[in-house]
Amino acid sequence: MSKFLERSVNIDGLELAFHFEVMPEEAQYDVAVDLSPLVKAQGITVITPSISRKDGGAFYQRGFRLKTRIPLVDIHGISIPGKANNPFLFGIPWHFDEQTSLHQSFPFLCFINREGKNKLTLGIKDPTVGYRLVGKLCKDERTFELTIGSLGAMRKAPQIFFSRKEIPWFNMTEVYSEWTGIDEQNIPSGAYDPVFCTWYAVHQDLNEKWVEDVATEAYKLGFRIFILDDGWFTPDTGRGYWYTGDWEVCTKKFPNFKQHVQRVQNLGMKYVLWIAPFMVGKKSRAYKNFKHLLVAPSDSFASLCPQSSTTREYLLEIIPQLYEDYNLDGFKFDFIDSLPTEPCQKGGHEHFCDSPGEGVRQILESLVERLNSLGNKCPLIEFRQEYANPNMRQYCTAFRAIDAPLDFDNNRRRIINLRSFSGKFPVYSDPIFWGEGELLKNIARHFINCTFSVPMLSVDLLRLNNEEKKIIKFWIEFYRRHRDILLFGKFVPVFAVGDFVAALTTQGEKGILALYSHGAIRLGQELSGNLPRELHILNGSCSEVVDLTCERLTGDWQIEVMDRCGHIVKTLKKTLNGGLSVPVEIGGLVRLLAE
Repeated sequence: MSKFLERSVNIDGLELAFHFEVMPEEAQYDVAVDLSPLVKAQGITVITPSISRKDGGAFYQRGFRLKTRIPLVDIHGISIPGKANNPFLFGIPWHFDEQTSLHQSFPFLCFINREGKNKLTLGIKDPTVGYRLVGKLCKDERTFELTIGSLGAMRKAPQIFFSRKEIPWFNMTEVYSEWTGIDEQNIPSGAYDPVFCTWYAVHQDLNEKWVEDVATEAYKLGFRIFILDDGWFTPDTGRGYWYTGDWEVCTKKFPNFKQHVQRVQNLGMKYVLWIAPFMVGKKSRAYKNFKHLLVAPSDSFASLCPQSSTTREYLLEIIPQLYEDYNLDGFKFDFIDSLPTEPCQKGGHEHFCDSPGEGVRQILESLVERLNSLGNKCPLIEFRQEYANPNMRQYCTAFRAIDAPLDFDNNRRRIINLRSFSGKFPVYSDPIFWGEGELLKNIARHFINCTFSVPMLSVDLLRLNNEEKKIIKFWIEFYRRHRDILLFGKFVPVFAVGDFVAALTTQGEKGILALYSHGAIRLGQELSGNLPRELHILNGSCSEVVDLTCERLTGDWQIEVMDRCGHIVKTLKKTLNGGLSVPVEIGGLVRLLAE
Protein backbone atom coordinates (compact mmCIF):
# COMPACT_ATOMS: atom_id res chain seq x y z
CA MET A 1 0.00 0.00 0.00
CA SER A 2 1.54 3.29 -1.04
CA LYS A 3 1.58 6.51 1.00
CA PHE A 4 1.26 10.17 0.05
CA LEU A 5 3.59 12.92 1.21
CA GLU A 6 1.80 16.28 0.97
CA ARG A 7 3.18 19.77 0.47
CA SER A 8 1.54 23.03 -0.65
CA VAL A 9 2.56 26.27 -2.31
CA ASN A 10 0.67 29.50 -2.98
CA ILE A 11 1.11 31.05 -6.42
CA ASP A 12 -0.64 34.29 -7.35
CA GLY A 13 -3.21 33.73 -4.61
CA LEU A 14 -4.01 30.12 -5.54
CA GLU A 15 -3.17 27.28 -3.16
CA LEU A 16 -1.70 24.28 -4.99
CA ALA A 17 -1.47 21.04 -3.00
CA PHE A 18 1.07 18.48 -4.24
CA HIS A 19 0.81 14.82 -3.24
CA PHE A 20 3.82 12.58 -3.85
CA GLU A 21 2.99 8.87 -3.93
CA VAL A 22 5.75 6.71 -2.45
CA MET A 23 6.17 3.19 -1.10
CA PRO A 24 5.77 2.87 2.70
CA GLU A 25 9.45 2.08 3.17
CA GLU A 26 10.34 5.30 1.32
CA ALA A 27 8.18 7.43 3.64
CA GLN A 28 10.52 6.78 6.59
CA TYR A 29 13.35 8.79 5.04
CA ASP A 30 14.01 12.44 5.67
CA VAL A 31 13.06 14.04 2.35
CA ALA A 32 13.49 17.39 0.65
CA VAL A 33 10.62 18.79 -1.41
CA ASP A 34 11.24 21.57 -3.90
CA LEU A 35 8.20 23.57 -5.00
CA SER A 36 10.09 26.73 -5.93
CA PRO A 37 8.25 28.53 -8.74
CA LEU A 38 10.27 29.89 -11.63
CA VAL A 39 8.80 33.06 -13.12
CA LYS A 40 9.44 33.34 -16.84
CA ALA A 41 8.54 35.80 -19.60
CA GLN A 42 5.01 36.27 -20.98
CA GLY A 43 3.42 35.97 -17.54
CA ILE A 44 4.34 32.28 -17.12
CA THR A 45 5.25 30.58 -13.87
CA VAL A 46 6.85 27.14 -14.09
CA ILE A 47 6.86 24.73 -11.15
CA THR A 48 8.90 21.54 -11.14
CA PRO A 49 7.75 19.73 -7.98
CA SER A 50 10.47 17.33 -6.95
CA ILE A 51 11.12 15.08 -3.96
CA SER A 52 14.39 13.48 -2.94
CA ARG A 53 16.13 11.90 0.03
CA LYS A 54 18.33 14.28 1.98
CA ASP A 55 20.99 11.59 2.37
CA GLY A 56 21.26 11.33 -1.40
CA GLY A 57 19.98 7.75 -1.59
CA ALA A 58 17.81 6.38 -4.38
CA PHE A 59 14.16 7.32 -4.12
CA TYR A 60 11.28 5.72 -6.02
CA GLN A 61 8.25 7.92 -6.67
CA ARG A 62 5.22 5.86 -7.70
CA GLY A 63 3.04 8.78 -8.67
CA PHE A 64 2.15 12.42 -8.37
CA ARG A 65 -1.03 14.42 -7.85
CA LEU A 66 -1.84 18.12 -7.92
CA LYS A 67 -5.03 19.39 -6.32
CA THR A 68 -6.49 22.89 -6.16
CA ARG A 69 -9.77 24.79 -5.77
CA ILE A 70 -10.26 27.67 -8.17
CA PRO A 71 -12.59 30.52 -7.06
CA LEU A 72 -15.20 31.04 -9.77
CA VAL A 73 -14.89 34.79 -10.12
CA ASP A 74 -15.22 36.05 -13.70
CA ILE A 75 -14.86 32.47 -14.93
CA HIS A 76 -17.55 31.18 -17.30
CA GLY A 77 -15.94 28.35 -19.23
CA ILE A 78 -12.93 26.06 -19.55
CA SER A 79 -10.85 25.59 -22.67
CA ILE A 80 -9.49 22.06 -23.01
CA PRO A 81 -7.99 22.15 -26.53
CA GLY A 82 -6.85 18.54 -26.26
CA LYS A 83 -10.52 17.58 -26.61
CA ALA A 84 -11.53 17.87 -30.25
CA ASN A 85 -14.74 19.77 -29.60
CA ASN A 86 -13.36 21.85 -26.71
CA PRO A 87 -16.83 21.37 -25.17
CA PHE A 88 -16.73 23.72 -22.18
CA LEU A 89 -15.95 27.04 -23.86
CA PHE A 90 -19.46 28.28 -23.11
CA GLY A 91 -20.27 26.88 -19.71
CA ILE A 92 -18.75 25.41 -16.58
CA PRO A 93 -19.24 21.63 -16.39
CA TRP A 94 -20.56 19.93 -13.29
CA HIS A 95 -17.92 17.26 -13.67
CA PHE A 96 -15.33 15.86 -16.05
CA ASP A 97 -12.93 12.94 -15.86
CA GLU A 98 -10.36 12.68 -18.66
CA GLN A 99 -7.23 10.61 -19.21
CA THR A 100 -4.41 11.95 -21.35
CA SER A 101 -1.10 10.67 -22.62
CA LEU A 102 1.25 11.28 -25.52
CA HIS A 103 -1.23 9.52 -27.80
CA GLN A 104 -4.43 10.94 -26.36
CA SER A 105 -5.21 14.63 -25.85
CA PHE A 106 -2.80 16.54 -23.56
CA PRO A 107 -2.90 17.89 -19.96
CA PHE A 108 -3.76 21.57 -20.41
CA LEU A 109 -6.72 23.64 -19.16
CA CYS A 110 -7.51 27.32 -19.45
CA PHE A 111 -10.27 28.82 -17.29
CA ILE A 112 -11.84 31.69 -19.26
CA ASN A 113 -14.31 34.53 -18.88
CA ARG A 114 -17.19 35.37 -21.20
CA GLU A 115 -14.83 37.30 -23.51
CA GLY A 116 -12.73 34.17 -23.92
CA LYS A 117 -9.78 35.57 -21.98
CA ASN A 118 -7.63 33.51 -19.66
CA LYS A 119 -8.16 33.77 -15.92
CA LEU A 120 -6.07 30.76 -14.93
CA THR A 121 -4.11 28.21 -16.96
CA LEU A 122 -2.51 24.96 -15.83
CA GLY A 123 -0.64 22.57 -18.09
CA ILE A 124 2.05 19.88 -18.00
CA LYS A 125 4.93 19.91 -20.45
CA ASP A 126 5.40 16.22 -21.18
CA PRO A 127 2.25 14.01 -21.19
CA THR A 128 4.10 10.75 -21.88
CA VAL A 129 3.63 9.14 -18.45
CA GLY A 130 -0.13 9.68 -18.71
CA TYR A 131 -2.34 11.89 -16.55
CA ARG A 132 -5.88 11.84 -15.24
CA LEU A 133 -7.71 15.19 -15.07
CA VAL A 134 -10.75 15.33 -12.81
CA GLY A 135 -12.85 18.46 -12.39
CA LYS A 136 -15.86 19.11 -10.17
CA LEU A 137 -18.06 22.16 -9.64
CA CYS A 138 -18.43 22.94 -5.93
CA LYS A 139 -21.40 25.31 -5.99
CA ASP A 140 -21.65 25.85 -2.23
CA GLU A 141 -18.03 27.01 -2.06
CA ARG A 142 -18.28 28.86 -5.43
CA THR A 143 -15.17 27.03 -6.57
CA PHE A 144 -14.08 24.46 -9.10
CA GLU A 145 -12.05 21.56 -7.77
CA LEU A 146 -9.33 20.31 -10.09
CA THR A 147 -7.14 17.24 -9.61
CA ILE A 148 -4.33 16.24 -11.99
CA GLY A 149 -2.68 12.91 -11.23
CA SER A 150 -0.12 10.73 -12.98
CA LEU A 151 -1.17 7.32 -14.30
CA GLY A 152 2.22 5.68 -13.85
CA ALA A 153 5.56 5.84 -12.10
CA MET A 154 7.44 9.14 -12.29
CA ARG A 155 10.98 8.85 -13.64
CA LYS A 156 11.43 12.62 -13.55
CA ALA A 157 9.66 15.57 -11.99
CA PRO A 158 6.88 17.09 -14.12
CA GLN A 159 7.15 20.65 -15.36
CA ILE A 160 3.93 22.54 -14.68
CA PHE A 161 2.83 25.62 -16.62
CA PHE A 162 0.86 28.26 -14.66
CA SER A 163 -0.43 31.62 -15.85
CA ARG A 164 -3.03 34.23 -14.95
CA LYS A 165 -2.18 36.52 -17.84
CA GLU A 166 -5.43 37.86 -19.32
CA ILE A 167 -5.07 37.13 -23.00
CA PRO A 168 -7.43 35.15 -25.28
CA TRP A 169 -7.37 31.43 -24.56
CA PHE A 170 -6.30 30.79 -28.15
CA ASN A 171 -3.15 32.87 -27.61
CA MET A 172 -2.51 31.32 -24.19
CA THR A 173 -2.57 27.89 -25.83
CA GLU A 174 -0.05 29.18 -28.39
CA VAL A 175 2.20 30.35 -25.54
CA TYR A 176 1.97 26.95 -23.84
CA SER A 177 2.72 25.14 -27.11
CA GLU A 178 5.82 27.27 -27.70
CA TRP A 179 6.89 26.73 -24.09
CA THR A 180 6.97 22.95 -24.58
CA GLY A 181 9.96 23.58 -26.87
CA ILE A 182 9.17 20.66 -29.17
CA ASP A 183 10.87 20.93 -32.54
CA GLU A 184 8.71 19.59 -35.34
CA GLN A 185 10.43 17.49 -37.95
CA ASN A 186 11.26 19.08 -41.29
CA ILE A 187 7.96 19.67 -43.06
CA PRO A 188 8.10 19.18 -46.83
CA SER A 189 6.40 22.00 -48.73
CA GLY A 190 4.12 19.41 -50.34
CA ALA A 191 2.51 18.76 -46.94
CA TYR A 192 0.56 22.01 -47.43
CA ASP A 193 -0.94 20.93 -50.76
CA PRO A 194 -4.72 20.31 -51.05
CA VAL A 195 -5.71 16.73 -50.21
CA PHE A 196 -8.22 14.29 -51.71
CA CYS A 197 -9.27 11.30 -49.57
CA THR A 198 -11.37 8.30 -50.59
CA TRP A 199 -13.07 7.62 -47.24
CA TYR A 200 -16.41 9.46 -47.20
CA ALA A 201 -16.77 9.14 -50.96
CA VAL A 202 -16.95 5.33 -51.11
CA HIS A 203 -15.71 4.04 -47.73
CA GLN A 204 -14.28 0.52 -48.30
CA ASP A 205 -15.91 0.04 -51.72
CA LEU A 206 -12.67 0.69 -53.63
CA ASN A 207 -11.39 -0.50 -56.99
CA GLU A 208 -8.39 0.40 -59.07
CA LYS A 209 -10.28 2.03 -61.97
CA TRP A 210 -12.42 4.25 -59.76
CA VAL A 211 -9.39 5.37 -57.74
CA GLU A 212 -7.41 6.32 -60.83
CA ASP A 213 -10.35 8.07 -62.51
CA VAL A 214 -11.06 10.06 -59.36
CA ALA A 215 -7.36 10.88 -58.89
CA THR A 216 -7.34 12.28 -62.44
CA GLU A 217 -10.34 14.50 -61.69
CA ALA A 218 -8.88 15.57 -58.35
CA TYR A 219 -5.66 16.66 -60.02
CA LYS A 220 -7.61 18.78 -62.54
CA LEU A 221 -9.37 20.51 -59.65
CA GLY A 222 -6.07 21.41 -57.95
CA PHE A 223 -5.46 18.58 -55.47
CA ARG A 224 -1.91 17.27 -55.12
CA ILE A 225 -2.11 14.70 -52.29
CA PHE A 226 -4.16 11.53 -52.69
CA ILE A 227 -5.06 9.42 -49.63
CA LEU A 228 -6.19 5.86 -50.23
CA ASP A 229 -8.17 5.21 -47.07
CA ASP A 230 -9.47 2.05 -45.38
CA GLY A 231 -10.44 -0.87 -47.65
CA TRP A 232 -7.29 -1.45 -49.73
CA PHE A 233 -6.37 -4.65 -47.83
CA THR A 234 -9.69 -6.52 -47.84
CA PRO A 235 -12.46 -7.48 -50.27
CA ASP A 236 -14.94 -6.85 -47.45
CA THR A 237 -17.02 -3.68 -47.80
CA GLY A 238 -19.18 -4.12 -44.71
CA ARG A 239 -17.29 -1.55 -42.61
CA GLY A 240 -15.79 -2.43 -39.26
CA TYR A 241 -12.12 -3.30 -38.79
CA TRP A 242 -12.25 -7.09 -38.83
CA TYR A 243 -9.39 -7.57 -41.32
CA THR A 244 -6.87 -4.98 -40.15
CA GLY A 245 -3.42 -6.06 -38.97
CA ASP A 246 -2.09 -8.17 -41.87
CA TRP A 247 -1.67 -5.14 -44.14
CA GLU A 248 -1.51 -7.00 -47.44
CA VAL A 249 -2.95 -5.40 -50.58
CA CYS A 250 -6.23 -6.94 -51.79
CA THR A 251 -5.40 -8.07 -55.33
CA LYS A 252 -9.10 -8.33 -56.25
CA LYS A 253 -9.30 -4.54 -55.90
CA PHE A 254 -5.73 -3.70 -56.97
CA PRO A 255 -4.24 -6.39 -59.27
CA ASN A 256 -0.86 -4.61 -59.45
CA PHE A 257 -0.67 -2.10 -56.65
CA LYS A 258 2.83 -0.84 -57.39
CA GLN A 259 1.94 0.05 -60.97
CA HIS A 260 -1.31 1.60 -59.79
CA VAL A 261 0.54 3.83 -57.29
CA GLN A 262 2.96 4.86 -60.04
CA ARG A 263 0.12 5.83 -62.40
CA VAL A 264 -1.43 8.10 -59.77
CA GLN A 265 1.95 9.62 -58.97
CA ASN A 266 2.54 10.23 -62.68
CA LEU A 267 -0.48 12.55 -62.62
CA GLY A 268 1.43 14.77 -60.22
CA MET A 269 -0.09 13.43 -56.99
CA LYS A 270 1.56 12.29 -53.77
CA TYR A 271 0.23 8.85 -52.80
CA VAL A 272 -0.55 8.37 -49.10
CA LEU A 273 -1.84 5.09 -47.63
CA TRP A 274 -4.19 4.66 -44.66
CA ILE A 275 -2.99 2.32 -41.94
CA ALA A 276 -3.85 1.86 -38.25
CA PRO A 277 -0.45 0.64 -37.00
CA PHE A 278 -1.51 -0.90 -33.67
CA MET A 279 -4.91 -2.20 -34.80
CA VAL A 280 -5.48 -5.94 -35.24
CA GLY A 281 -8.84 -7.14 -36.59
CA LYS A 282 -10.40 -10.25 -35.08
CA LYS A 283 -10.60 -12.00 -38.48
CA SER A 284 -6.97 -11.34 -39.44
CA ARG A 285 -4.07 -13.78 -39.23
CA ALA A 286 -2.28 -11.29 -37.03
CA TYR A 287 -5.01 -11.66 -34.41
CA LYS A 288 -4.10 -15.32 -33.92
CA ASN A 289 -0.36 -14.71 -34.11
CA PHE A 290 -0.34 -11.81 -31.63
CA LYS A 291 -3.18 -12.73 -29.31
CA HIS A 292 -0.86 -12.62 -26.29
CA LEU A 293 0.00 -8.97 -27.13
CA LEU A 294 -3.52 -7.60 -27.57
CA VAL A 295 -5.01 -4.96 -25.30
CA ALA A 296 -8.09 -2.68 -25.32
CA PRO A 297 -10.43 -5.05 -27.21
CA SER A 298 -13.52 -3.72 -29.04
CA ASP A 299 -16.18 -5.38 -31.19
CA SER A 300 -14.06 -5.94 -34.30
CA PHE A 301 -10.47 -5.35 -33.22
CA ALA A 302 -7.95 -5.06 -30.42
CA SER A 303 -4.61 -3.23 -30.26
CA LEU A 304 -1.03 -4.35 -30.05
CA CYS A 305 0.51 -3.47 -26.70
CA PRO A 306 2.77 -0.47 -27.36
CA GLN A 307 5.02 -1.44 -24.45
CA SER A 308 6.04 -4.71 -26.09
CA SER A 309 9.27 -5.07 -28.05
CA THR A 310 7.51 -7.58 -30.33
CA THR A 311 5.04 -4.85 -31.32
CA ARG A 312 7.91 -2.49 -32.02
CA GLU A 313 9.75 -5.05 -34.15
CA TYR A 314 6.60 -5.95 -36.12
CA LEU A 315 5.72 -2.35 -36.94
CA LEU A 316 9.31 -1.47 -37.81
CA GLU A 317 9.23 -4.32 -40.30
CA ILE A 318 5.82 -4.06 -41.93
CA ILE A 319 5.36 -0.27 -42.32
CA PRO A 320 8.75 0.51 -43.92
CA GLN A 321 8.24 -2.55 -46.14
CA LEU A 322 4.94 -1.14 -47.47
CA TYR A 323 6.57 2.25 -47.97
CA GLU A 324 9.49 0.81 -49.90
CA ASP A 325 7.72 -1.97 -51.85
CA TYR A 326 5.13 0.38 -53.34
CA ASN A 327 7.17 3.60 -53.44
CA LEU A 328 4.60 5.39 -51.32
CA ASP A 329 4.79 9.06 -50.35
CA GLY A 330 3.52 8.55 -46.83
CA PHE A 331 0.88 7.24 -44.45
CA LYS A 332 -2.27 8.30 -42.71
CA PHE A 333 -1.69 6.80 -39.22
CA ASP A 334 -5.08 6.18 -37.65
CA PHE A 335 -6.55 5.01 -34.31
CA ILE A 336 -3.43 5.52 -32.20
CA ASP A 337 -5.81 6.89 -29.57
CA SER A 338 -7.37 3.41 -29.24
CA LEU A 339 -4.37 2.43 -27.13
CA PRO A 340 -4.78 2.52 -23.34
CA THR A 341 -3.32 5.38 -21.31
CA GLU A 342 -2.58 3.32 -18.19
CA PRO A 343 0.35 0.87 -17.98
CA CYS A 344 -0.33 -2.62 -19.32
CA GLN A 345 -1.10 -5.17 -16.60
CA LYS A 346 -1.58 -8.12 -18.96
CA GLY A 347 0.77 -11.04 -18.59
CA GLY A 348 2.16 -13.22 -21.34
CA HIS A 349 4.48 -10.71 -22.96
CA GLU A 350 7.48 -8.59 -22.00
CA HIS A 351 7.65 -4.80 -21.75
CA PHE A 352 10.52 -2.54 -22.75
CA CYS A 353 9.11 0.56 -21.01
CA ASP A 354 6.86 1.61 -18.12
CA SER A 355 3.93 3.25 -19.90
CA PRO A 356 1.96 3.12 -23.17
CA GLY A 357 2.92 6.73 -23.85
CA GLU A 358 6.61 5.90 -23.64
CA GLY A 359 6.10 2.88 -25.90
CA VAL A 360 4.29 4.99 -28.50
CA ARG A 361 7.03 7.61 -28.31
CA GLN A 362 9.85 5.13 -28.91
CA ILE A 363 8.01 3.27 -31.69
CA LEU A 364 7.08 6.46 -33.55
CA GLU A 365 10.58 7.84 -33.13
CA SER A 366 12.09 4.68 -34.62
CA LEU A 367 9.49 4.55 -37.41
CA VAL A 368 10.06 8.13 -38.50
CA GLU A 369 13.82 7.62 -38.42
CA ARG A 370 13.52 4.45 -40.49
CA LEU A 371 11.14 5.95 -43.07
CA ASN A 372 13.34 9.02 -43.44
CA SER A 373 16.30 6.74 -44.18
CA LEU A 374 14.53 5.15 -47.16
CA GLY A 375 14.99 7.10 -50.37
CA ASN A 376 15.50 10.84 -50.67
CA LYS A 377 12.04 12.13 -49.75
CA CYS A 378 10.47 13.10 -46.44
CA PRO A 379 7.37 10.92 -45.91
CA LEU A 380 4.02 12.59 -45.34
CA ILE A 381 2.46 11.36 -42.08
CA GLU A 382 -0.99 12.43 -40.94
CA PHE A 383 -2.25 12.16 -37.34
CA ARG A 384 -5.89 12.53 -36.32
CA GLN A 385 -6.97 15.15 -33.80
CA GLU A 386 -7.40 12.86 -30.78
CA TYR A 387 -3.63 12.31 -30.63
CA ALA A 388 -2.58 15.71 -31.90
CA ASN A 389 -0.63 17.73 -29.34
CA PRO A 390 2.56 19.83 -29.22
CA ASN A 391 4.73 16.80 -28.41
CA MET A 392 3.42 14.77 -31.38
CA ARG A 393 4.59 17.31 -33.98
CA GLN A 394 7.98 15.63 -34.04
CA TYR A 395 6.51 12.38 -35.38
CA CYS A 396 4.22 13.52 -38.22
CA THR A 397 3.83 16.17 -40.89
CA ALA A 398 0.17 17.13 -40.38
CA PHE A 399 -2.70 17.07 -37.91
CA ARG A 400 -6.24 16.46 -39.19
CA ALA A 401 -9.53 17.59 -37.68
CA ILE A 402 -11.56 14.72 -36.27
CA ASP A 403 -14.46 13.36 -38.33
CA ALA A 404 -17.15 15.94 -39.11
CA PRO A 405 -18.95 14.57 -42.19
CA LEU A 406 -21.53 16.95 -43.72
CA ASP A 407 -20.89 19.45 -40.89
CA PHE A 408 -18.93 22.56 -41.83
CA ASP A 409 -19.48 24.25 -38.45
CA ASN A 410 -17.83 21.49 -36.43
CA ASN A 411 -15.08 21.21 -39.03
CA ARG A 412 -14.33 24.92 -38.51
CA ARG A 413 -14.34 24.62 -34.72
CA ARG A 414 -11.99 21.66 -34.75
CA ILE A 415 -9.61 23.29 -37.22
CA ILE A 416 -9.34 26.44 -35.10
CA ASN A 417 -8.89 24.33 -31.97
CA LEU A 418 -6.01 22.50 -33.67
CA ARG A 419 -4.42 25.73 -34.84
CA SER A 420 -4.26 27.00 -31.24
CA PHE A 421 -1.31 24.67 -30.53
CA SER A 422 0.02 23.92 -34.02
CA GLY A 423 1.68 27.19 -35.03
CA LYS A 424 2.71 26.90 -38.69
CA PHE A 425 2.46 23.13 -38.58
CA PRO A 426 0.06 21.79 -41.26
CA VAL A 427 -3.54 21.40 -40.09
CA TYR A 428 -5.84 19.47 -42.44
CA SER A 429 -9.60 19.88 -42.45
CA ASP A 430 -11.66 16.77 -42.04
CA PRO A 431 -12.63 15.77 -45.58
CA ILE A 432 -15.26 18.13 -46.95
CA PHE A 433 -18.26 16.00 -47.82
CA TRP A 434 -21.84 16.66 -48.87
CA GLY A 435 -24.81 14.64 -50.06
CA GLU A 436 -26.46 14.55 -53.44
CA GLY A 437 -28.64 17.60 -54.07
CA GLU A 438 -26.82 19.84 -51.57
CA LEU A 439 -27.33 23.59 -52.13
CA LEU A 440 -24.47 25.28 -53.94
CA LYS A 441 -24.21 27.97 -51.27
CA ASN A 442 -23.59 25.27 -48.66
CA ILE A 443 -20.87 23.64 -50.76
CA ALA A 444 -19.08 26.98 -50.88
CA ARG A 445 -19.59 27.39 -47.13
CA HIS A 446 -17.82 24.08 -46.56
CA PHE A 447 -14.71 25.55 -48.17
CA ILE A 448 -15.01 28.92 -46.40
CA ASN A 449 -15.24 27.14 -43.04
CA CYS A 450 -12.03 25.27 -43.89
CA THR A 451 -10.26 28.33 -45.30
CA PHE A 452 -7.63 28.52 -42.55
CA SER A 453 -6.51 24.91 -42.97
CA VAL A 454 -5.17 22.70 -45.73
CA PRO A 455 -8.44 21.72 -47.49
CA MET A 456 -9.26 18.03 -47.77
CA LEU A 457 -12.13 16.71 -49.90
CA SER A 458 -13.90 13.35 -50.06
CA VAL A 459 -16.80 13.19 -52.51
CA ASP A 460 -17.29 11.03 -55.59
CA LEU A 461 -15.93 13.44 -58.19
CA LEU A 462 -17.28 11.28 -61.02
CA ARG A 463 -20.86 12.02 -59.95
CA LEU A 464 -20.65 15.81 -59.52
CA ASN A 465 -22.25 18.33 -61.84
CA ASN A 466 -20.33 21.17 -63.47
CA GLU A 467 -21.49 23.81 -60.98
CA GLU A 468 -20.21 21.78 -58.06
CA LYS A 469 -16.85 21.31 -59.81
CA LYS A 470 -16.59 25.04 -60.53
CA ILE A 471 -17.03 25.83 -56.83
CA ILE A 472 -14.41 23.26 -55.83
CA LYS A 473 -11.95 24.50 -58.44
CA PHE A 474 -12.32 28.15 -57.45
CA TRP A 475 -11.90 27.61 -53.72
CA ILE A 476 -8.92 25.29 -54.18
CA GLU A 477 -7.35 27.92 -56.45
CA PHE A 478 -8.13 30.57 -53.82
CA TYR A 479 -6.38 28.48 -51.17
CA ARG A 480 -3.34 27.84 -53.35
CA ARG A 481 -3.05 31.49 -54.36
CA HIS A 482 -3.33 32.75 -50.77
CA ARG A 483 -1.78 29.79 -48.94
CA ASP A 484 0.99 31.72 -47.21
CA ILE A 485 -1.28 34.32 -45.65
CA LEU A 486 -3.96 31.73 -44.77
CA LEU A 487 -1.56 29.40 -42.97
CA PHE A 488 1.41 31.57 -41.97
CA GLY A 489 -0.12 35.02 -41.43
CA LYS A 490 -1.16 36.45 -38.06
CA PHE A 491 -4.27 34.40 -37.36
CA VAL A 492 -6.98 35.75 -35.04
CA PRO A 493 -10.20 33.80 -34.49
CA VAL A 494 -13.09 36.02 -33.39
CA PHE A 495 -14.62 34.36 -30.33
CA ALA A 496 -18.11 35.24 -29.07
CA VAL A 497 -20.66 33.41 -26.91
CA GLY A 498 -18.61 30.22 -26.93
CA ASP A 499 -18.09 29.97 -30.68
CA PHE A 500 -15.87 31.21 -33.47
CA VAL A 501 -18.09 33.63 -35.39
CA ALA A 502 -15.34 34.88 -37.71
CA ALA A 503 -11.59 34.63 -38.26
CA LEU A 504 -9.00 37.01 -39.65
CA THR A 505 -5.50 36.53 -40.95
CA THR A 506 -3.12 39.32 -41.95
CA GLN A 507 0.31 39.42 -43.51
CA GLY A 508 1.90 42.69 -44.54
CA GLU A 509 -0.59 44.71 -46.58
CA LYS A 510 -3.00 41.80 -47.15
CA GLY A 511 -5.78 40.29 -45.08
CA ILE A 512 -8.50 37.64 -45.32
CA LEU A 513 -11.60 37.77 -43.15
CA ALA A 514 -14.11 34.90 -43.04
CA LEU A 515 -17.59 35.37 -41.61
CA TYR A 516 -19.35 32.31 -40.21
CA SER A 517 -22.36 33.45 -38.20
CA HIS A 518 -23.67 36.91 -39.05
CA GLY A 519 -22.88 39.08 -42.05
CA ALA A 520 -22.18 42.02 -39.73
CA ILE A 521 -18.91 42.36 -37.85
CA ARG A 522 -16.98 45.09 -36.06
CA LEU A 523 -13.19 44.86 -36.22
CA GLY A 524 -11.23 46.51 -33.45
CA GLN A 525 -8.83 44.69 -31.16
CA GLU A 526 -8.47 41.90 -33.75
CA LEU A 527 -6.30 44.28 -35.77
CA SER A 528 -2.90 44.79 -34.18
CA GLY A 529 -1.93 47.39 -36.81
CA ASN A 530 -3.46 49.17 -39.72
CA LEU A 531 -6.26 47.72 -41.80
CA PRO A 532 -4.70 45.76 -44.69
CA ARG A 533 -4.76 47.64 -47.98
CA GLU A 534 -6.11 44.52 -49.67
CA LEU A 535 -8.82 42.63 -47.81
CA HIS A 536 -10.88 39.64 -48.92
CA ILE A 537 -14.10 39.07 -46.97
CA LEU A 538 -15.54 35.56 -47.37
CA ASN A 539 -19.26 35.25 -46.74
CA GLY A 540 -19.84 31.97 -44.96
CA SER A 541 -22.57 33.58 -42.85
CA CYS A 542 -26.36 33.33 -43.00
CA SER A 543 -26.75 36.79 -44.54
CA GLU A 544 -26.77 38.02 -48.14
CA VAL A 545 -25.18 41.29 -47.00
CA VAL A 546 -21.69 41.87 -45.63
CA ASP A 547 -21.52 44.68 -43.06
CA LEU A 548 -18.04 45.63 -41.86
CA THR A 549 -17.50 48.30 -39.24
CA CYS A 550 -13.95 49.44 -38.53
CA GLU A 551 -12.76 52.90 -37.61
CA ARG A 552 -9.70 52.37 -39.81
CA LEU A 553 -11.82 51.64 -42.87
CA THR A 554 -11.57 55.11 -44.37
CA GLY A 555 -10.59 56.69 -47.66
CA ASP A 556 -11.08 55.58 -51.26
CA TRP A 557 -11.50 51.87 -51.97
CA GLN A 558 -12.00 49.72 -55.04
CA ILE A 559 -14.57 47.00 -54.36
CA GLU A 560 -15.09 43.74 -56.27
CA VAL A 561 -18.02 41.51 -55.40
CA MET A 562 -17.63 37.86 -56.49
CA ASP A 563 -20.00 34.94 -56.56
CA ARG A 564 -19.26 31.55 -55.02
CA CYS A 565 -17.38 30.48 -58.17
CA GLY A 566 -15.12 33.54 -58.07
CA HIS A 567 -16.77 35.40 -60.95
CA ILE A 568 -16.85 39.18 -60.52
CA VAL A 569 -20.50 40.28 -60.47
CA LYS A 570 -20.05 43.90 -59.43
CA THR A 571 -17.28 46.50 -59.24
CA LEU A 572 -17.51 49.91 -57.63
CA LYS A 573 -15.46 52.66 -56.04
CA LYS A 574 -16.42 54.11 -52.70
CA THR A 575 -15.14 56.60 -50.20
CA LEU A 576 -15.58 54.90 -46.86
CA ASN A 577 -15.83 56.44 -43.42
CA GLY A 578 -15.56 53.60 -40.91
CA GLY A 579 -17.88 51.10 -42.50
CA LEU A 580 -19.03 49.14 -45.53
CA SER A 581 -22.32 47.43 -46.40
CA VAL A 582 -22.47 45.47 -49.64
CA PRO A 583 -24.66 42.63 -50.99
CA VAL A 584 -22.67 39.38 -51.30
CA GLU A 585 -24.29 36.02 -51.94
CA ILE A 586 -23.82 33.32 -49.29
CA GLY A 587 -20.69 31.43 -50.29
CA GLY A 588 -19.37 34.42 -52.23
CA LEU A 589 -16.77 37.02 -51.34
CA VAL A 590 -15.81 40.66 -51.70
CA ARG A 591 -12.37 42.13 -52.32
CA LEU A 592 -11.44 45.57 -51.00
CA LEU A 593 -8.41 47.37 -52.42
CA ALA A 594 -7.28 50.73 -51.03
CA GLU A 595 -6.48 53.34 -53.67
